[in-house]
Amino acid sequence: MREVMYPDYKHSILAVISSVLKHYGADNGYNSLPQLDVALQKKYKNVALLVFDAMGCAVMDKNLTGDSFLQKHRVGEVTSVFPPTTAAAMTVYYSGLPPIVNGWLSSMCYFKEHDRVVTLYRNQDFYTKEMLNTAPVADELKFVSIYEQIEKATSGTVQATELSPFNQSKVSSVEDICAKIKELCAKEKQQFILAYWPEPDATMHKTGTSSDETKSVLDNINKTAEKLSSELKDTLLIITADHGHVDLDEEIYINEYPELEKMLLHPLSFEDRVVSVFVKPEFKNEFPQLLNKLFPDEFAVFDKETVLKKQLFGTGKIHPRALDFIGDFIVASVGNKSLRQYIAGTPKMPVLRGSHAGLCADEMRVPLILVEKDK
Repeated sequence: MREVMYPDYKHSILAVISSVLKHYGADNGYNSLPQLDVALQKKYKNVALLVFDAMGCAVMDKNLTGDSFLQKHRVGEVTSVFPPTTAAAMTVYYSGLPPIVNGWLSSMCYFKEHDRVVTLYRNQDFYTKEMLNTAPVADELKFVSIYEQIEKATSGTVQATELSPFNQSKVSSVEDICAKIKELCAKEKQQFILAYWPEPDATMHKTGTSSDETKSVLDNINKTAEKLSSELKDTLLIITADHGHVDLDEEIYINEYPELEKMLLHPLSFEDRVVSVFVKPEFKNEFPQLLNKLFPDEFAVFDKETVLKKQLFGTGKIHPRALDFIGDFIVASVGNKSLRQYIAGTPKMPVLRGSHAGLCADEMRVPLILVEKDK
C-alpha cells in the first residue's frame, strides 16, 4: 500500500487556474494560490501556462536531476483533483470549476438513457467501440471556457489562446508548442496561453515511470522549456501537470471473479484506477466486504453518500449529471493495481505498465514551476 493522499482543493490545480482568473478580473469564487498570486501581481504582459500530462512531482524526481531547468524553477507543489486523471483535471483548467460542478468526473461515464458507458470525447461506447447515433453526450457538460471568461473580463484587451494537439492549433510536438508560445508573446497585445501536451503520460502508460523512454521524454521537455524561457521577455511562465502517475504490478479483471461480477448492475465506468460501481440492490452490503476480502489494502471503497460528504470531487453547485455518474460505490486504488472489466465479444484493452486516477500520493502531487522573464 502506497502513501494515500486526498485532493486539497484549496491548494490544488483548481487554485492555480483560480489565480489566473482572479488576475484577469474573472474571479471564479474559489481559493487562489498565494504564491502564484504574488508572481502575477508583477503584471507581466504575457502569462503562459504549460501543462504536461502526468508530469507529477514523483515522475520529475525519478527522471530529472536537481540541477535541471525544471527542478531549479520548481517553487512548490499542489494536488490534482479527484480523480487525478486527464479528463477531470484538464477540464478544471479549461473551466475554472471543480469536477463536481462541471460534471467531467471521467472520460468514461455511464449514461442511463443509453444504458452504456460512453467515452465522452468520442461519443462512443467504451466497451464495444460503437459510435452513438445521437447528439454528442458531452454537449450536456458544456461550460464557459476560461478563454471566454478572460477575454470578457478584460474587454478584449487580453488575447486568450489554447494550444493542444487536439484542437485547431494542431501543434504536433513540444517544440511546436514552444515556438507558438514565442510567436504569440511577441505580439503587441497581451497574451494568456494555456498549452497542453499529452506527454510523458502516453509514454509512461506503455513503458512505466522509470523507463529509458520516459527519461528521454522528460529530458526533451526540460531542454525545450529552458530554450523557450531564454527567448521570452515580460512573461510569466507557469509549468505544471494535470496529475501524476504510478507503475502497475497487476491489472485485475472483475470478470475473473464471478462472485463479484454477478453483483454488478451495469458495467464498470470511469478509469482503471478509479471505478464507479452500480450494484444490484441485494448486494449493496456484500460488495465492499467481498472486494476488501479478495484484495486487502488495495482499494478504498466509498459509498455515494460518503463521496458527497467528503466532497471528493470538490465543492459548489453539483452538476445533475455528476450525480448520475457516481454509482453506488466509488472504488479507488491505493496500491499498484488497477481494476477493469472485460465484456465478451468486445475488443481487448491494451496492457498498461503505468497509470493514474487513484489515491496514491504519486498520482496526486504535481509541481508548481515558475519562470519569470522581465522586460
